Amino acid sequence: MALSRNKTLCLLTLNTHSLMHEDNEGCLQTLADLMIREQADVVALQEVNQKTSETPAEAHRLSSLGFVSCGSARPVREGNYALRLSQILSDRGRPYAWTWGFAHEGYATFDEGLALFSSSPILETRLKDISRESRPGARIIRRRLAGIRTA
Repeated sequence: MALSRNKTLCLLTLNTHSLMHEDNEGCLQTLADLMIREQADVVALQEVNQKTSETPAEAHRLSSLGFVSCGSARPVREGNYALRLSQILSDRGRPYAWTWGFAHEGYATFDEGLALFSSSPILETRLKDISRESRPGARIIRRRLAGIRTA
């Protein structure tokens, strides 16, 4: 990975609680501002949601925005928070490569997932369970690990 600022990796992590705020668009704009201002090399996001009712995004749109599949069990849908963030970054002339992986269902309305963004091309992705899915009615839910290898 090409590192910024005297070979220091600039890593940003955030729990987005996406699609749960009154002003989701404002949150997306603020996050894009932060990524650009701080020149983040890698951004790791959790609770990157999409509504299960939305249509899957078209493959050519995803690839044009730097998406690299991690083999997730669910498709990236049109309202996916990471997809929307990627579009904002691209529109501002600061595109990132990115991936999104499904983690679990939330509130019977969302596919909750993980997203990784990289200022360098993504060469390889990884999505791995690090805990088992719980039994029905239990409070514990599956935990996943997402990883990328960059240029």
